Amino acid sequence: MFEGLVQLPEIQLFVRQYGRSGPRVVIVHGGPDWDHTYFLPFVLPLAAHCRLTLFDLRGCGRSQKLGDPSAYHIDLAVADLTALIGALDLAPVNLLGFSYGGRVALRFTDRHPELVSRLVLASTTAYEDYAADLERWDEYQRREAAGINAEIERITDDNTCSNEEQTRRWAAASAPLNLYDLALLPRYREVLDRVRFSGEWMAALKAGKLAGVRHADYGSRLSELGLPVLVLHGEKDMCFPVSVAKRLHAAVTRSKLVVIPHAGHMAHIEATEAWNAAVQEFVCGQGGVTPRRRLAP
Repeated sequence: MFEGLVQLPEIQLFVRQYGRSGPRVVIVHGGPDWDHTYFLPFVLPLAAHCRLTLFDLRGCGRSQKLGDPSAYHIDLAVADLTALIGALDLAPVNLLGFSYGGRVALRFTDRHPELVSRLVLASTTAYEDYAADLERWDEYQRREAAGINAEIERITDDNTCSNEEQTRRWAAASAPLNLYDLALLPRYREVLDRVRFSGEWMAALKAGKLAGVRHADYGSRLSELGLPVLVLHGEKDMCFPVSVAKRLHAAVTRSKLVVIPHAGHMAHIEATEAWNAAVQEFVCGQGGVTPRRRLAP
């Protein structure tokens, strides 16, 4: 329906929109130095039921690049999203945040709950203390023993290549942690070949500009807002273990948890039909959440 740059007060963002009718759904990609294309074509069946808006975060893909590490921060991404929703007249919106995009979506919802009708948190986390759950997981340990994280560290420490190239190599090296079904690696690498990686956020990370973010107690905050929340997670996610999804679901009164069996972090690629069905059911109003009774202590 639309493809091109949208001029906002502080930035130009590249936007694609699909679908003529139905609920308005905005998808926030992760990375953050990736772009939205790793959702394509996987989420496009949703356009038969929803009006989809996908965009590239500032400095990513075909959105404007500022070349200044101080221009990249989660709060700036939230400000951009606020301006984009206003410019496209999308509010109230069904907001879907994936991985790092889930962090952006959580912070956006905390700041601007009046702009959100329903929230989908896919393959993401509201918590930081999950490393022990990964360490206790035999399959994760087997893949880690193959030197994946060590290779990522070598890439990060390699000062001979650009930040953009480091991001691309990092994505390729971490592929066995992003997928559970390793038979899908060739297809996943084809997806990565289409991504327009950037090094803008990597530069900000190295400059220490992304540190010091104080996150809200999102479990309590979302319960306070009474917002319907879908927590959508792959059972075998090796980036954010499924325990963080279950924990958030337990904390948020009006939440629904969908765990996709035998799928990893990129669950929309490994189990496309199940992933799309969960999103469609939720945002189209057929997947309502029933508040759970709080038991007395």
